[in-house]
Amino acid sequence: MGKHPVLFLSFVYVFAALCGVFIYKDSGHISSGFFGAVSRVVEKDTERVYALKTQKKEDGVFSEAVTNEVNALEQTDHENIVRMVFHSETQRDDPFCIVLEYMPHDLRGVVEKDEHYPEIKTNTRGILSQILRGVAYLHRMEIAHGDINPNNVLIDAGTMAVKLCDFGNSVDGKKEGSCSPRVLAGYRQDVLSAASLMAYLYLRKEVFNGNILASTAEHLKDVELLLGSEAPCELSPEENIMAGTYKKMEQVVSKNGMDLFRKLLSPDRAQKDIGCILEHPFFAEGNEQDPSARQGEKETQLGA
Repeated sequence: MGKHPVLFLSFVYVFAALCGVFIYKDSGHISSGFFGAVSRVVEKDTERVYALKTQKKEDGVFSEAVTNEVNALEQTDHENIVRMVFHSETQRDDPFCIVLEYMPHDLRGVVEKDEHYPEIKTNTRGILSQILRGVAYLHRMEIAHGDINPNNVLIDAGTMAVKLCDFGNSVDGKKEGSCSPRVLAGYRQDVLSAASLMAYLYLRKEVFNGNILASTAEHLKDVELLLGSEAPCELSPEENIMAGTYKKMEQVVSKNGMDLFRKLLSPDRAQKDIGCILEHPFFAEGNEQDPSARQGEKETQLGA
């Protein structure tokens, strides 16, 4: 049983009533967050495992996240986007329930645990490629995710399958206009978030916050000047963090990888050329091209 058994079972009971038959059984609480509670449930007839998201009304209404999530997932069908199996019929239902395909981990859970990270490190290129393919698909569908972070990237540590989830902050370009400021800002944020996740996969910590992401593209030229010059350069705190991140990334990422990183930090250009980004040479080379991998081999040889 999870951390909130009474709350969880009440959600499952209400959900079962909405379906007209009790078809899911309790399998544990996963997390609680902005949307509400997320729980693991098992379909009784098939023993298939799903994730159940539930949200109760506050002051008689659901948050905008409910509408955004259902709207986005009803339009999507892609191997790198989590699949919605069922949702409550109307927003009169309380709590509102969404059943999703189940993935064992989020990216944070595997990157920050030593038992999983060696395999993650070996498959960094494949993981990042899947994230970008999910982003490219969403943007073709005129959907900006708006909140891509290690908690909202699901992964199966056994198969290395990756799926984007949690569309509560998504923006639909078909409803708002494909060139509306909010949609374009969402596209830009998604690409910058991919750059942040690339650094996270290599450095095992989040180095950007929202403010840094928003200002990165504007300050990238100054950061590159700092790295390419011995002369001191006046930088903002955000630029200093970016400069430090660049230096750390150069120590562990191949030359092709650094070229990709720079392109992702130019989100307007990357968004227009995202097809080319997916064909970047970085994804064709092996992780042995990374300085960190070569250093690991040397340490292994010295210890033999």
